[in-house]
Amino acid sequence: MPLKSKEARLVKMADVISNLRAIAVSPPAGWPPERKLSYLEGCRQLIDAGRGTDAAMERIFDQTAADVERTIRDQAPFSIDGREVAARHLENAIGQAVHLIYLPNTENQSFGVLEVDRLCELIGRSFPSATVQPAEALYEGKRRSLLMVRIRTDSTDAVVDLAQRLCLAFQQRFVGVEVGGRYIRIYGDDTE
Repeated sequence: MPLKSKEARLVKMADVISNLRAIAVSPPAGWPPERKLSYLEGCRQLIDAGRGTDAAMERIFDQTAADVERTIRDQAPFSIDGREVAARHLENAIGQAVHLIYLPNTENQSFGVLEVDRLCELIGRSFPSATVQPAEALYEGKRRSLLMVRIRTDSTDAVVDLAQRLCLAFQQRFVGVEVGGRYIRIYGDDTE
């Protein structure tokens, strides 16, 4: 923060204030109070490093941080500009888990329409529906195209099985699987 321009520090302060308000009103699913408080502490350290930029913005941050901490610790209502904001919580126990599969393009292949069709066909053998999305990623320091898959299911085992098959079918060193914010690499030769 101290090395940034005044304008960049102001933008960052506004971003941090917005993020803190979001943590109080609509926190990420599964974030316990300890994680929220840890995030809050990190924000305080960041803003402290940029103190002296704008007194009014710093006062807004300080008030927001105090309100967010009270909301987290006391499970109290959160207010913005004197108006109470309804908190929205999505607990992990609601609905089915969404598994993310990352076909990371470890071999730097071309992922075009044919590969997406092939991926959809392989997914369709095990799951009635999924979302497939081309994306960009950084792997081994290089930008590469990748394919992401979202599957709503209670069967992590079926997702792992699919990931193993994708490793082999697409000749990948590994395929990434994420569920509930946790990530693991699945290799084609992984066994149960």
